[in-house]
Amino acid sequence: INKHHCICGDCKHLEAIGAANPGVSISSNLSDESLTVAGEEAHLSRVISNLVQNGAQSIADKGEVTLRTFKKSLHTAVEAYETVPKGEYAIIEISDTGAGMQEDVLTRIFEPFFTKKKQTEKTGSGLGLSVVHGIIKDHDGFIDVQSTVGEGSVFTLYLPLVEQPKEEGETSTPAAVVGGTERILVIDDERSLRFTGRKGLERLGYVVAEAENGHQALEHFENAKKNGEQSPYDLIVLDMIMEAGFDGLRTYEAILDLFPKHKAIVCSGFAENDRAKAAEDLGADWLAKPYRLAELALAVRKRLDR
Repeated sequence: INKHHCICGDCKHLEAIGAANPGVSISSNLSDESLTVAGEEAHLSRVISNLVQNGAQSIADKGEVTLRTFKKSLHTAVEAYETVPKGEYAIIEISDTGAGMQEDVLTRIFEPFFTKKKQTEKTGSGLGLSVVHGIIKDHDGFIDVQSTVGEGSVFTLYLPLVEQPKEEGETSTPAAVVGGTERILVIDDERSLRFTGRKGLERLGYVVAEAENGHQALEHFENAKKNGEQSPYDLIVLDMIMEAGFDGLRTYEAILDLFPKHKAIVCSGFAENDRAKAAEDLGADWLAKPYRLAELALAVRKRLDR
C-alpha cells in the first residue's frame, strides 16, 4: 500500500453494471467530508465495483443497489462478521434489495472457491469474495455482511482513516515486510488471485510471472532444462487445489524432478491435508488462504532466505 486516496465512490464501472442489469437502480449517498485512507486505488475500485455487481445480480427483476460512504468512530470493539477494533474508520457500505442469503451461505461466502452462482455471461466475471476479503485485509481493514432472505444484503467495509497523506515517495509498507529482486512464479487457476499476488509482490520489487495451471508452469522449467539453463525462477508460489490429476503437489513433484530442491510455497484455503503436508516434506512452505500481502511477503522472504 503506497498511495493515499480519498474515498469518493466515483467508480467508473458502476454505469456499465447498471446497463448490464436492466431494472436495477444504482445510486450513491456520499460523505460531505473528505475520508482519506492509505490504499491502492485500483484494488479498492475493483472491490467496490465487484460488490455493486454482486448486489445487482442478486436482484431478479427490479430493485436498488446503494453505495454509501461516511465516517464512523468506534469507541469500543464491535463484534460483526469479524471483530472490528476501536478507532476512526472510513465506511463504504453497499446495500441491495436482492434475494438475500441464508445463514449457511452467509457463514461461508468469504471461503475460497465457495459460490452459489452458475457460470453464465452475466455472472462469474468479478473477484471472488475471498479475494475481496483479502484486499480489505491488505488495507488493514475489516468487513461485515448482514443479510435477510427476501430482503437483501448489506456489505460494510471498515478502512482506517489517516490524518494526512505521507510525503511523496514515502511508503506505508510495514517495516517488517522486506521485498527483493528475485524471480517468482505465481501458479493459481483463479485469475484474480494470480493478479493480486503478482501485483503485491511486484510492488515489493520482485520480478513476477504467472501460470494458470501446473502444466503451463511446468513448460517454463522444461524449456530451461532442455536448453541447459538454470531454473528460470528463484521461488514458486502455487495453489494446492487445481486441475484434477495435476494439483499443487503433482506440479511441485514434476518441477523437483527437473530442478531438485527448488524453493516453493504452497497455498490452500483449507486446513493442511495429507497432500499439503507431503509438499512440505519435499521442502515447500505452507501458507493459508486468504492471506494478506504482508503475510505473503513475509513467507516469500523467509523461504528465499532459507
